[in-house]
Amino acid sequence: MPIGASAGRFEMISRLTAQIDVHNEVTFIPADAPPVVVPSELFAELNIDAAKVGVLAAPDDGMSPTIWAMDDLLIDPSDRQPAEGEIFLISKAGRLTIGRAFQVEGTWIFASEGPGNKPIGLFRGAASENLTIAGRVHLIMKRKLTKRNH
Repeated sequence: MPIGASAGRFEMISRLTAQIDVHNEVTFIPADAPPVVVPSELFAELNIDAAKVGVLAAPDDGMSPTIWAMDDLLIDPSDRQPAEGEIFLISKAGRLTIGRAFQVEGTWIFASEGPGNKPIGLFRGAASENLTIAGRVHLIMKRKLTKRNH
């Protein structure tokens, strides 16, 4: 079932909530909130399918100052293949967080950008015992436009 719906020159993208099961797998369900309206040309520019994406609130400040908790993330849950330098929503030991993917000697490392944060974990393949890629973050939509104090 598509997540997004077309509205002419705009796409109405569903807000999502994420659930993590006992096996650390993440599933997304529509949130009880109005959709986010996004210009259609953005999807062509990003080369993504509007029907496959949803909007999820960032779960934490791990990627601050790039991404703050509650910033809206345009995420593609079907895109779980690590790619160098890209940002992903991941589940580690039953907790959602965000990390940028880097490959070191064939192993994927998901690192946050916040000061003092350590790499999130090591990962070989699409799933591991304690780390699961839940989807690629294609766009960050800032929730607040005011300056934040650190």
